[in-house]
Amino acid sequence: MAQYLSNEKTIKENIYNADLTDAKVDFALDELALNKKVTIVTTIVVPIITGVADPGWTVTEGADAPDYADGVTAVDEQEGDITANIVIDASAVVLATAGAYDVTYNVSDLYGNAAIEVVAVVTVTI
Repeated sequence: MAQYLSNEKTIKENIYNADLTDAKVDFALDELALNKKVTIVTTIVVPIITGVADPGWTVTEGADAPDYADGVTAVDEQEGDITANIVIDASAVVLATAGAYDVTYNVSDLYGNAAIEVVAVVTVTI
């Protein structure tokens, strides 16, 4: 894929937003009639979520929800600690009804690279 880009900001945005399935981005600069072709080879390292309760939680029907965020962290190779950006979805959990319910954990870095989703199970017993 070749694109003519006009400034450094655009170049960076296009690199970070490019489809990097083959981890290679090609683009051409046409600034000040330089007509230089630049090839950038990059790898994508996604953020990592750790500390999710394994195998999950077991609670008694009607009990309070556990602290789903307790001990959970997310780290990105470029940004470092991105724990504050973790999205925890426990909307499927019904503490008033016995059953097994998924709690999902997701996070993305500044460039939209998503971590592998982590799923924990809340088991509600009678």
